[in-house]
Amino acid sequence: MIISLKDFALTGQFGPVKVGMSKKEVISLLGTPDHDEELGSGFSELAYNWYEFFFEDHSDKLYGFQNDHLEGGHKDSILFKNKHFEINSWIIEVGKLLTYRDVKAQFKAQGISFDEKEEYDRPHFYFDSGAFLDFGKDEVGATMEGDKWIPIPPKEYDSVDNWPLIGIRYFPSDWLV
Repeated sequence: MIISLKDFALTGQFGPVKVGMSKKEVISLLGTPDHDEELGSGFSELAYNWYEFFFEDHSDKLYGFQNDHLEGGHKDSILFKNKHFEINSWIIEVGKLLTYRDVKAQFKAQGISFDEKEEYDRPHFYFDSGAFLDFGKDEVGATMEGDKWIPIPPKEYDSVDNWPLIGIRYFPSDWLV
């Protein structure tokens, strides 16, 4: 099955995976994870490369998911494929630094509705689904040109418009009580 990051953003679902599912249900849909880790404090995580799924231990229910390693277009952070699913990366391209300005322009060109909010000292684009993208200035230190990593000087980030996309996430605020 193909899982589209665009659909993830617009629906708040990761293909057929949605908040409230058990670990067993997620694994049955997505296959064996790369990591199944106890996070402590009553929470655990399944990870398929950098696509992370978070569970409450007491209920064994999924309460949110994300990929917070999109910066700089790293192939291993964006693309994933196993016997059960493959990622369609939408506007995110391997080897390309995708900035706040780039994403905003693409959304406007595609007619994609979103709200801009600043939280935790960085900008976010929220979709009606509750999923969101976030941008940061401290997470990226290099970008790929061809097959070579090139350092990015800090002056690239003098403006929020140049801050790179770092994550796509869905954590409904009403899930954890």
